[in-house]
Amino acid sequence: MSAIKNTAKNQNTEKKAAVRKLAAKSKRGDKTIENSYENLIRRFLYYGVVLLITITAFRLYFFWLDAYRFSHPAVFQAQSGVYAEEIPFEGVLLWEERLIYAPNAGTVSYPSLIPRRVRRGEILCRIDGTAVNSPEPGYFSPAFDGYEGDWNYSDLWPGTSPLPSPPRVSTIPNGTYVENMQPVGKLIAQPQELRAIAWVDFTPSLIQDIDRGRIRIKRSENDWGLWAEIRTKVIISQKIKLYVTLPFFTPEMTEIRTFSWKINVGDRNGIYVPNSSVIFRGGVMGVYLIRGNEAVFREIEAFHADEDNFFITSGVIPGDMLILDAGKAREGQVNIW
Repeated sequence: MSAIKNTAKNQNTEKKAAVRKLAAKSKRGDKTIENSYENLIRRFLYYGVVLLITITAFRLYFFWLDAYRFSHPAVFQAQSGVYAEEIPFEGVLLWEERLIYAPNAGTVSYPSLIPRRVRRGEILCRIDGTAVNSPEPGYFSPAFDGYEGDWNYSDLWPGTSPLPSPPRVSTIPNGTYVENMQPVGKLIAQPQELRAIAWVDFTPSLIQDIDRGRIRIKRSENDWGLWAEIRTKVIISQKIKLYVTLPFFTPEMTEIRTFSWKINVGDRNGIYVPNSSVIFRGGVMGVYLIRGNEAVFREIEAFHADEDNFFITSGVIPGDMLILDAGKAREGQVNIW
């Protein structure tokens, strides 16, 4: 009986000890979880402070950078320039020409297949060894476009219809067999004036030049332009039909009877500046000028000259120092020296 009691007592003791162990383990677990939360909070606070310090540092840096840019702007010096309005000038060319005929049948050969200047009596071609000589000085072309003899002022000037567009000439190859009295080329006698007829858009500046009796023609972007004399004109609605004498005539121009050039009108003196240097402030167009050690806003009169530049006609003079990026500028002291 005593042994049974001792056994029960031992079991109760073991149970109590197991309960105490579980309780102690539970407390340790709770403490571990509590410590984990505390560590997590500490980490969040640490990284939050680091992030705040980083953001503040970046803000301070960019604030300093903006202040530095405002006080040390990029500048440039205004240079004078000339602006001229460009108007498309497309039309047809006119000249006097005569056909050169083969004196006999045979195979033709040419010294050159491109239009060239020739002297009186110079050999234009040979037909089976027989020389064909130039009857007068001029430009000789061994090519045709089909409008020879049917291209003249009296047919092209009247009316309001669009001007025709002849094709580029087709050259007669060496070795071609030709019949007796078949055309073997055309001769444009020289000297003679090259003329042109064209429809152009009506503008006030163009009318001023036309009233003076001449227009300035550019054949390429790098061409300054040459003056063409006005023979006659007719104004129809918003278009002007012009008949002019051109100041140039080269052999190559005989290869096609049409042209596509430009007219320069309305020359104005002013200053070209980059688009970035012009700003609108309070509805007023202006630039920032450098006066001593200060940036000053100056109202200007200007217009878009092209997609990259403004052309200033008033408010700035050559030699003025301007801030390049007006959008990042302001009035006040600057340091550019």
